[in-house]
Amino acid sequence: MRQTAIKNQRISNRGGRLLLAMTIASLSASTTFEQSTAQATTTAPESSSDKAVKMMRYLKPTERKNDLNEGQDRSIKQRTFKAGQNINIHGVLNPAIGVYASVSTTELKDSEALKKLLDSDKVAGISALVSWSELEPVEGQYKWGIIEDALKICQLHGKYLILRVSTCGLDSADQAGNSDTPNFVFNAGSEALTYNGVDGKAHRMPIFWDKTYLAKWANFVKAMGDKFDKNESLHSVGITGGGILGGTLIVPDLNHTADSYRTLEQTLTNDHGMTPQKVVEHWKYVADLFPKAFEKTTLNFDIDTPLQSRGGQTMLDEISDYLVYRYGERIFITRQNIADAKHGFDLYRVIVKLKNDTYTGYALNDKVTDADFPKLVKNSLNDGVSFMEIPSKYFVDENPAVVAGFENLKDHLGYQIACQQAKIDTDIKCGEPIKASFVFANLGSSAPIRPNRQLDKDIPTSYQIGLEVKDEAGKSVVLTLVTPSVPTTHWFSGKPINCSSSFRLPEHIKPGEYSVSLALVNKETKKRIRIIDARPQSEQVTVPDSHSNTLPSLFIGKLKVS
Repeated sequence: MRQTAIKNQRISNRGGRLLLAMTIASLSASTTFEQSTAQATTTAPESSSDKAVKMMRYLKPTERKNDLNEGQDRSIKQRTFKAGQNINIHGVLNPAIGVYASVSTTELKDSEALKKLLDSDKVAGISALVSWSELEPVEGQYKWGIIEDALKICQLHGKYLILRVSTCGLDSADQAGNSDTPNFVFNAGSEALTYNGVDGKAHRMPIFWDKTYLAKWANFVKAMGDKFDKNESLHSVGITGGGILGGTLIVPDLNHTADSYRTLEQTLTNDHGMTPQKVVEHWKYVADLFPKAFEKTTLNFDIDTPLQSRGGQTMLDEISDYLVYRYGERIFITRQNIADAKHGFDLYRVIVKLKNDTYTGYALNDKVTDADFPKLVKNSLNDGVSFMEIPSKYFVDENPAVVAGFENLKDHLGYQIACQQAKIDTDIKCGEPIKASFVFANLGSSAPIRPNRQLDKDIPTSYQIGLEVKDEAGKSVVLTLVTPSVPTTHWFSGKPINCSSSFRLPEHIKPGEYSVSLALVNKETKKRIRIIDARPQSEQVTVPDSHSNTLPSLFIGKLKVS
């Protein structure tokens, strides 16, 4: 993989030199033509300053928002979200989608505060950032209690936890050594950088590409995977340890001052050998640690440009493309640290580019205002993100615009699949095929996709329509899986989806009455999507508690076999 990347970079460099030579030749030819025709026109000759401007435009063209991304060979296009038909129903909770309440370390330790948040029908779960030093204060001695307690509370409420571990920037008041990274890492010889935190105090940041630091971090990530992989209450685990506050930022300028940033960047470059290539290589190494440690749990990659320079965007593209191409839907992409309703094209572009390959999200910070909230809701739906992380304080905000925004997110964020019509044969003879037809609508902002592993990467593929027939005792007789003619990867908002199918019951089936249920099923894992019953009231069937209309199986009727 690395050799391929180096080869591609060499090809790109050669292409760049060729383009430069052709551009200069073109400009020279253009100048000669202008000189030869100067006497035949009354137009004033081009000034030397105009020629200089033209030269700069050729050598450094203005970036266009509709440029193709060479790494993915697809154009970036924004699709305005349309909710489709005005169906008077509310969204349902599905794994991987929804609104998550971001909590501080203090709130994470307050079980009553967590229970109150999770009791709200606004939230799908909580999002937390914990420091490494708190979880492993002494090498090899882990204190998992804070995470275990949060997972238990989420499980009791049927909700989920987004977990990240920070090695720099959290700057909790009770940290030993004023660092998210434990003291034993620095005592072992890891290089460090001193910076001023938002609290005005001096803190230590490990040099993220230092070999001692990476070795200790790799041990921790493996231990965390051994402990929490396969926990069904985990929405995702953040790929962290390569930047600040669980993201991709490299320079710890938490007070956002130009002088501080320049000083810290120069120190990292001059004293610690920071280069664009080193940043990309160390991030790829850190990123690869997590899929090895978490074989079942989904991972979350927070994006921000590692450096403020133009090269920072190039680094982010290479890292995020590498992760999604290699691991597919196992890697969710989150746009981190959103402070206002400005779109921020660089990060918006990455989100829109990758949303067809995996699930994407927004993470807001405390600086977002009530006035920005409706616009952010609109942006999230237009961009097709599937989850949002919102500071906990907004969940008690009574501003009408904020309340309305939460309702909008609840009903339309992610995929919200409604069954508007379900018809099936109700009386057949043994051996006859059963015909079924359905009309679905996606009321949400993104399409349901599932990963299909092919060689070393995941390919987004369709969920399947599952028809399950049960006997009077509730025992499953047959589960037929059919891939819809329009795959669920193309079930976009505002478009009715018509599906039809036929299937046969087993030859040995006995005459009698059976129940039929509908589901959208992941063929590999057998997990199901929750479907909203949007059929007319006259067509809805009263069903036992085991067939609730907000459960993954939707009861669609009785079948008499003679």
